[in-house]
Amino acid sequence: MKLALLGGVLFFGAQNVYAAQTQQTIPNGVYAGDIELSVMTEEEATEAINEYIDTLKKKKVTFTTDTNKDKVALKKLGISWKNKDIASDAVELGYHGNLIFRFKELSDIKKDKKVYDIETSIDEAKLEKYVKKTIQAYDKKPVEPKITRTNGKFKITKEKNGVTVNVDETIQAVQNALGKDWNGEDVKVETVCEIAKPEHTSESLKVIKDELGTCTTTYSSGQRGRTQSLELSAKRLDGTIIYPGETVSVSELMGPRTKEGGYGSAIGYYGNSTSDTIGAGICQTASTLYDAALYAELGIAERHNHSMIVHYVKYSMDSTIYAGSDYKNPSKDLKLKNESEYPVYIDSWWKMSIHDLWKGNKT
Repeated sequence: MKLALLGGVLFFGAQNVYAAQTQQTIPNGVYAGDIELSVMTEEEATEAINEYIDTLKKKKVTFTTDTNKDKVALKKLGISWKNKDIASDAVELGYHGNLIFRFKELSDIKKDKKVYDIETSIDEAKLEKYVKKTIQAYDKKPVEPKITRTNGKFKITKEKNGVTVNVDETIQAVQNALGKDWNGEDVKVETVCEIAKPEHTSESLKVIKDELGTCTTTYSSGQRGRTQSLELSAKRLDGTIIYPGETVSVSELMGPRTKEGGYGSAIGYYGNSTSDTIGAGICQTASTLYDAALYAELGIAERHNHSMIVHYVKYSMDSTIYAGSDYKNPSKDLKLKNESEYPVYIDSWWKMSIHDLWKGNKT
């Protein structure tokens, strides 16, 4: 009994040594795409497919956006091998089941071949980043119509459509092109674009004809810094269109009050005292516009008076603006609202600092 048991242990050990010295190989007639895997081990098959994936990384996607073409290698888009279980599955063919099943499986492979599809995938984050950075740069904002008044006559410039790249649909187009039917060659993709229409039309401006309200104030051109700010702020207001239902911030229209932005420095009100301030003078522009808006019966959404009396408009007819370093979020602003059904046009000029408001009508 002891000798028989020992013999059994010795025989079992010898069988393990033999199995460890031999590796399963893939049967003849097995392919991964066009790659023949016959007689390969699992490691060899994996290496062969990886080499094929490396060739795919050099292939390019060409995006066509209008007349523009942009090429990017699939390596930069993070192409990778998705179904990496091909080699492990293939090496097990013909090694499992009873003899009849194994024989039939191998016969079928020898007769019709066994072809695995190599599935690839793109890193969606990298693809999205590329489309947004490179392709979306071709976005064109729509151009709104413009109206100007010269020598008492209005001139209208027509609006223009813009173009917007549809990022999601363009990404989907790339994924479709690299899908199941992809032949492994370079790919061409048409960028998916949409027309971006302007909010307004030139037709809506043709009704601007009648003078609605006007105001004139005077200033001394000898105060250089103040004059510089006053004239620049008036220039920034000129040609502004306030559409029906729209509210505009005069502080925003005047832009950042900095020397780099063109504004000068002069003495201005600061609480109940005065101090040297960049942009001092813009309050006269705001006050002149405010008075014109009152005569025009335009909506006043926000207005603040000065802390002390000013002399360029009548008492209580002034309007101050204070924004500090953030002109888009001023603590004190003048905001005008167009409550009519027609657009309102601000005609502003300086030397005499006149602000006219023109309102459209049906005639």
